[in-house]
Amino acid sequence: MNDGTTRAVPHILKDGADSIGAVGAALRVYVNIGTCGAMRMAAEDVLTGVGKDQSPFVIKTAEAQCQDFQQTMARIPNAAAFLDSQHGFKLPPQYIDASQLALGRRMFAENCARCHSSFVPPGLDERTKHDPANKAKWVDFVNRPDFLVGNFLSDDKRYPVVCADWRFNIGTNIKRTMGTNAGAGHIWQDFSSRTYKELKSPGAVTLYNPIDPSKPIRFTIPDGHGYYRPPSLIAVWASAPLLHNNSVGKGTSDPSIAGRLDAFHDAMTKMFNPALRDGEKSIKRTSRDSTLQVGVIKVRIPKGTPIDLLANVNLRAFVKQGKTAAIRDVVDLMTSSNQGEKLLAVNAAPDFIEDHGHYFGSRLKPEEQRALIEFLKTF
Repeated sequence: MNDGTTRAVPHILKDGADSIGAVGAALRVYVNIGTCGAMRMAAEDVLTGVGKDQSPFVIKTAEAQCQDFQQTMARIPNAAAFLDSQHGFKLPPQYIDASQLALGRRMFAENCARCHSSFVPPGLDERTKHDPANKAKWVDFVNRPDFLVGNFLSDDKRYPVVCADWRFNIGTNIKRTMGTNAGAGHIWQDFSSRTYKELKSPGAVTLYNPIDPSKPIRFTIPDGHGYYRPPSLIAVWASAPLLHNNSVGKGTSDPSIAGRLDAFHDAMTKMFNPALRDGEKSIKRTSRDSTLQVGVIKVRIPKGTPIDLLANVNLRAFVKQGKTAAIRDVVDLMTSSNQGEKLLAVNAAPDFIEDHGHYFGSRLKPEEQRALIEFLKTF
């Protein structure tokens, strides 16, 4: 923790940033939507985000001076207990092929449980549970009748988006690991643990270049970023599209069981068969020619421009030079003949393809994949 103590806490956000416990994570949400409004708005430029540097929202100050924070804090434990009492909806058995479950259970034990179980077989630890030599222990453990009792179906540990060891190489889109709000000196620093703020870079990633695909982007992830926690698989059959950005699988807009299963089967098929994913087509682009007003300058944005080419520019780096210099440099970025290359150079998270990564299940045989899908439907 920030005070030097050690506590076991859940990692609430996808990147594990809200890591001071469920109560603290929930309190941050209330602050973000209005509690202690004067303190919250004084911590940054809430209008443009770049008028001044962020300063931390200090929990101890809020506890001492903000009555809304005190009252909300007193109620949060009960609210958290209520949310914790809810359980994922179980899929009725008529939608599950029971003949597939034995093989599916074994596939889950051998390939998924090491990250998607909050319990570990006796004799294993957080490192040895990933050793392929221990698959048999996982099979015995998952076969226990009480395996799912109280199981969150995630180990809630942070894993790197890039790693030389395939067992830990998630490989998914990096953008949601690149947020800075919970870093040291930023607005939510008190709501993230010291462990989170001291994370080391997992390394460099090679990314698709939408300006010139023949020249891949080599991007080194800075310290404090580049990690995700495995999501829970509870009621995963109802949760598609999948991955942390809902990028794999079609959106059916159908809340019925049939609609949820249609989305789930499509998503799992694409999880297991990466060639079926959208790939470059998943890049969000402008749908028509448009203009962007920068000071007194109108910048033309051609149809088909990747939205993240503009949205992920770190404007704070320009503002630190002073307002006049910032506007001049931003206009230069937008109007130069090599606009795209310049924007790439200052992009804080140049990962444009949304649906890459998590290829673990692609190694399974088709019949093993089908069986695993049926077993996941039992969660």
